[in-house]
Amino acid sequence: MAEKLENASKNITAIYKNKEGYLFLGTFDKKGLLIVNDKNEFVQSNSEFSGLNHLKEKVVRTINADKDGIIWIGSEDNLLTRFDFQNKQSKTYQIPGSVENVESQITGILTDTYFRIWVANPAGVFLFDPTAGTFSKLLSDANTQNIEEDSRGNIWCANYNTDLCRINKDLSISYFKSNEKNTNLANDKFVCVFKDSKDRMWVGTEFNGLFLYLPDSSNFQQFTVEDGLPSNDICSIEEDSKGRLWIGTNNGLSRFSYSLSDFSNYFRSDGMNADEFHYNSSYATKSGELYFGCTDGIVFFDPGDIRGDYLTFPIKIEGMKVNYGEVDKDLKGTPINEALRLSLPIKLKYDQNTISFDYSTINYSASKKSNFAYQLAGLNDDFNYVQNQRQVTYANLKPGKYIFKVIASNNDNIWDKKGVEIAFAIKNPPWLSWWAFLIYGLILILVFHGLRIQVRHEEKMKAAVKMERVEKNQQRELTQMKLRFFTNISHEFKTPLTLIIGPLEQIIADLHGNSGLKTKLVNISANSKRLLELINQLIDFRRIEQDVLPLKKTRNNLIETTQKVMAAFNPTAIKNEILFSFDSDFEILPFNYDQDKMEKILTNLLSNAFKHTSRGGSIYIRIWNSDESKVNITLSDTGSGIAPEKIQGIFEEFNNNSTGTNYLEMQSSGIGLAYSKKLVELHNGSLEIESIPNKGTRITIEVPYDRTLIQSANDNEISIQNAAINPLTNALPKGFTGESETKGLVDLSSAPNILVVEDDEEIRKYIVSILMDRFKIDEAEDGQKGYEQALKNDYDLIVSDVMMPNMSGTQLCEKLKSNIKTSHIFVILLTAKSDINSRTEGYETGADSYITKPFLPRHLIQVIKNLLNTQQNIKTFYSSTEDKTQEPLGIHPRDKQFITDAIALIEKNIDEEQFSVELMGKELGLSRTHLYRKFKSLTGSAPNDFIRHIRLRRAAQLIKEGKYSISEIAYMVGFKTPANFSTSFKALYGKSPKEYQGK
Repeated sequence: MAEKLENASKNITAIYKNKEGYLFLGTFDKKGLLIVNDKNEFVQSNSEFSGLNHLKEKVVRTINADKDGIIWIGSEDNLLTRFDFQNKQSKTYQIPGSVENVESQITGILTDTYFRIWVANPAGVFLFDPTAGTFSKLLSDANTQNIEEDSRGNIWCANYNTDLCRINKDLSISYFKSNEKNTNLANDKFVCVFKDSKDRMWVGTEFNGLFLYLPDSSNFQQFTVEDGLPSNDICSIEEDSKGRLWIGTNNGLSRFSYSLSDFSNYFRSDGMNADEFHYNSSYATKSGELYFGCTDGIVFFDPGDIRGDYLTFPIKIEGMKVNYGEVDKDLKGTPINEALRLSLPIKLKYDQNTISFDYSTINYSASKKSNFAYQLAGLNDDFNYVQNQRQVTYANLKPGKYIFKVIASNNDNIWDKKGVEIAFAIKNPPWLSWWAFLIYGLILILVFHGLRIQVRHEEKMKAAVKMERVEKNQQRELTQMKLRFFTNISHEFKTPLTLIIGPLEQIIADLHGNSGLKTKLVNISANSKRLLELINQLIDFRRIEQDVLPLKKTRNNLIETTQKVMAAFNPTAIKNEILFSFDSDFEILPFNYDQDKMEKILTNLLSNAFKHTSRGGSIYIRIWNSDESKVNITLSDTGSGIAPEKIQGIFEEFNNNSTGTNYLEMQSSGIGLAYSKKLVELHNGSLEIESIPNKGTRITIEVPYDRTLIQSANDNEISIQNAAINPLTNALPKGFTGESETKGLVDLSSAPNILVVEDDEEIRKYIVSILMDRFKIDEAEDGQKGYEQALKNDYDLIVSDVMMPNMSGTQLCEKLKSNIKTSHIFVILLTAKSDINSRTEGYETGADSYITKPFLPRHLIQVIKNLLNTQQNIKTFYSSTEDKTQEPLGIHPRDKQFITDAIALIEKNIDEEQFSVELMGKELGLSRTHLYRKFKSLTGSAPNDFIRHIRLRRAAQLIKEGKYSISEIAYMVGFKTPANFSTSFKALYGKSPKEYQGK
């Protein structure tokens, strides 16, 4: 066939073989279509193929067949020929467009899974309808060289000088951009596209080799001459029965096994016609034969008939370099050259650790087709396949034994697994020799022994510290337990103290004559107050521990404060003949400090000093300053002193000593000096102590000299919410003065109603006894019952304990203030808890005042008077005929909103004379009874009177405007008759409407 082709045409650009064994060949040199029968005879000139005579002297670029065996031929002039081989009939179709240039050549024909016919030429890709004979253009100006269908029915287009693309089943187009990281495609010169038996898509390019599409990442894997291809110009691709690709290039034919990553290349020297193949000129028959069109006819063969080259060739290690130098230059006197020749082991020094090997194979027929792989046992057991690379270098090898081995393949990629090898060893440096490790071992043993001794010592120290910490924690926990115990008891003490101090104050106030009895009672009262003071100090100490004790600084004179405290101890000093003296660097010393806490500090320290100073001794106080920012107070005594080892412990609470001066005791409470020290630290100051046994003690206090502008101590406030202390004359109902029974009997018919809620019966009876001669009193034994009574009765004020069963005082207050029926009732909370958090919680629930136990009767009465005075002011505000812009003081927000809503409701219906109390109660959500109580409490008027008041106030506004007559205004504000309006107006304003109009 080769000779016949040489006479017909050497440039075969299209190949197709039908089932009858006829071979159809397209030519590039305008020799038209060649047809070879099953006897290898050219028959295109036979009369039976006369229907194809129009293809004579034309370029035929592509031939394909559909499922029915119809042959489709693409040629120049954009001519598509349909040839029915059975009846030898043909029909032609022409793609619209220019036929005078290279774009007129059809380059690809494809029948897809859906039996549609696709046609490609340089002008684009078309979908051909054989019935209508029409072409639908789907891709324009792409210079498409080849088209192929993938397993999903998509059509891939190999476009030259434009991007590779894919026409999807829905006819949308996906492009794969060249020279982008996400595709890995190197250029835009795509020549062919091929789907293999495993549905993998392969793309051949000009200049950049072969690409495999990776669908999982939408990327491509590239294969080039560096991987084994004979050329990077891919012309055509076919597949044999073993799944190997046969790739035609412009420099030989290559067989590629993807699973083995193995290329075998064949050239003219191996018996082929030529080394250069035409684009997309190839065909694989069903019997397994492969056809490739080249520049000198065609190459066809059965891949199974090609025998491999099973001969292997000797491999030789030709040379070895150490540290990039020749062996015979750098290692003279060594047997290395001889070792290389005889493959004997080589010994190297530790610094001769960069080794290079040169190797080759004795293949005289085609040595360039030999591939190599090498291995360095001792470093890596895997072979490195390096194609035709013939040298390898290993740098910075570690000391050890190595075996270098190299193997090679023959022309047909058959590997000689035996190969050749050479062993060498790199000696250890001196510091890694056996005797060096012996020394290292001895040093480690010594270090380990030293560390063990150190660790045991540290463990003992840690155990001792841990034991000390445990003891301190136990002592701290015991101290906290004592503080909690005494604090809880202290709160309990406040209730009986209330029952002692309160009645006692009343008895002393009411006692006339009998001065001896009064003196005793005053003494009892003083000691009760002293007990209360000790309880408060213990509670304060607990607050300091919890960091919740507030510091209330005011501007005070420290000289005056000190002399005041000293005056209380003068009788003791005179009685025990103790020289008690005072000295100061200042005549007056005003600055900011908490006077109450400063008095407690000085009182505690002087109390201990007097307790432990013997008769005839001395106590001395001096005030001075070490610098302008500090004030110092020094207290010295000539008492028994403190042992040096016990000084540090005296700052710890409950750390009572049995001997020496016990500065820890605060009237035997066990927290004296600790309490004083913490109060000083609360001022950001310090307290230091110096003492010599049997000679005396000196305590120095240092506090900041704070002179910023602050409220004076004379501006003391009384903690009563919403109102200052004012006379009761105008606050209480007419006819009620609020005076006690000592001034005569009091008429309680118009007195305010007060509910006392207290679970302790004694306290409750005591509070009732204080208030019963001034107010109408009801009782409740817990918060739940108090709430139920408040809903049933009309109370002006409720006095409630905080800690109660069923419902606490704060819960009661919250429920009262959140209910519109009871939100107007004033609430006073009584409690033994005086800390700021408890007060805040009480006020947050809506309490109007907060009084701590024990309390003085006159204090409670005065707070009640002030709250009732606030209530009366609210009533006066809402009953006034004047328009006021400011809000009344002391009114609860819910009540203020209630009055606002009521006024708005009345004004909305102001011209409705039928607007009644029932309608207003329904709109405001209250029954008639509760509506009456609410208005009486807030305004002092019944709901009817309040409605009339708002109507008349609106009428007064209209009269002032002067736009309407009196009669019109009467009807506008909801009165039945002008006469009734005039009577009501005069009753409220003291003038008739006409007189008011003319004023």
